[in-house]
Amino acid sequence: MLATFLRDLFRNSEVDALADSLAEAASRWAPRDAIEQYDPAAIRRINTLLNGLAARAARHREEHEWGIFGKGQLCLRLRKKLSAAGYDKAFVSLATTRIVAPL
Repeated sequence: MLATFLRDLFRNSEVDALADSLAEAASRWAPRDAIEQYDPAAIRRINTLLNGLAARAARHREEHEWGIFGKGQLCLRLRKKLSAAGYDKAFVSLATTRIVAPL
């Protein structure tokens, strides 16, 4: 049990780096101005972006052992980063749900 906890403790940096890169990609490909537009092209682009980010997170989880707390760590860090980037609560909730829930 202690060995599992220590392994998870050191793997958090991998999950944090993934969350940082996912938040950076979201802010690059879906700026806050595009989120506020409700035209069909913007909605399709955001859906495609979130699906791609979810696939990236799933590949990362398959390649690395996250341990017990990895999924929760990713969710919390991603929420924090997207909120800090200035996204509203609705988009942050949608993005974290679409990216983290399938894992």
